[in-house]
Amino acid sequence: MKVSVIIPTHNSERTLEKALMSVVNQSVDCEIEIFICDDHSDDQKWIKAMAEKYNCDFFDSVINHGGPSWGRNVGITFADGDYLAFIDQDDYWLPDKLKYQLGLIKKYKQDLIYSSHFYPGCPYGERPDMDIHERLLHLDFSEGAMYPSSILVRNENIPLAKNHISDYDWSVSLTNGRRCMRSDPMVIRGEIGLSANLQYKIHDNNVKLGVITDYKTRRRVYNSLARCYYAIGDGKMARECLYNAGASIKNYAYFLTSYLSPVRKFIVKQFGVYGT
Repeated sequence: MKVSVIIPTHNSERTLEKALMSVVNQSVDCEIEIFICDDHSDDQKWIKAMAEKYNCDFFDSVINHGGPSWGRNVGITFADGDYLAFIDQDDYWLPDKLKYQLGLIKKYKQDLIYSSHFYPGCPYGERPDMDIHERLLHLDFSEGAMYPSSILVRNENIPLAKNHISDYDWSVSLTNGRRCMRSDPMVIRGEIGLSANLQYKIHDNNVKLGVITDYKTRRRVYNSLARCYYAIGDGKMARECLYNAGASIKNYAYFLTSYLSPVRKFIVKQFGVYGT
C-alpha cells in the first residue's frame, strides 16, 4: 500500500522542513511518496534542496498561479498511491495521522477522511458524516469546514481544481459521490499557509464575483469578502461588502465595529470572525 502526499508551496522557507518532517516521521507501516509542487517561489533552489534532502518528487512553475490549486493538480496528476493526502507548507501532522485515518477508512469502508479545526472536541474518530457534500453546499464560503491538510482520500477519479478555485469549492467537488467520515483533528494548523492566506481568499472571492450571477450566492460571497477585509483591518472595504451582503444582525454588528479598531481587533482575536 502506498500513500501519496502532496505539498503545494510558495516562499515556504520558514516552515516547509517542519511540515516535511511530520510526514516522513509518520508511524504508519506503508510506503509514502511526497510531491513538492512549488508555485514560483522567490528561491526555488532552496525548495528543491529540501525536496532532495527528504527524497521528494519536485515540480516547479515558471509563473505564480496565486494559490494552492496548481500544486494540488500537479500532485494529483502524477501520484500513483492508493491514497492521496494533502498538507499545506506550514502545517504539520501528528505522528499517527495516517495510521489513524487509514484505520478508519478500512474499518468503516469510507472513501475519504477529513477533519477541521472547528471540531476539536469530537470524540476521537468514528463519527460518520454521510452528508458532508450537502452540508458543504450550505456553508458560508468563509467557514472552511474541511481543512485541506486533514484530507485522506482513495485515489480514484480525484477532480482537478480550476485555477483560482477556493478550498471550499474544491472540497465540494472532492466529496461529491464519496463516502466520507469526519475524524478527530490530527493536524496542527499553521498561520501563513496558502489555504489560510486572507489575501488569497480575497482574490479568490473577487474572481467568483466576476462569474456568479445568482443573487443569493453573490450575497454569500460578499459576506465572505467582508470578513476577510474585516480581519485584515480594511474597514472601508469591509463595510462596502457588508452592504452588498445584505442585512442581518451579525452584519450590522460587524459594520458598526469596523469603525472602531480596538473593538475590531478584540473581536478578531477572541471570536475569530474569519474562522481563524
